[in-house]
Amino acid sequence: MQFREFKGGLEFDYHVAPNAQYIIYLEGEVEVQTSSGEKRVFLPGDILLANDLSGRGHITRTLKPGKSIIVKV
Repeated sequence: MQFREFKGGLEFDYHVAPNAQYIIYLEGEVEVQTSSGEKRVFLPGDILLANDLSGRGHITRTLKPGKSIIVKV
């Protein structure tokens, strides 16, 4: 398990997850865009299963600063 703090206004271009992991958002707002163009905003209390370990991956945008917990599967 890893705690992470992130700033708002950052964008991370297409990348894959380093390993299958759950991301539990505690604070802030994050937008994730899939390689197919679908976008979803994650808010405090939301959980994301990041398991795109190959291919183009996804784009991550930190809309508001916050904190999350990463749990490797």
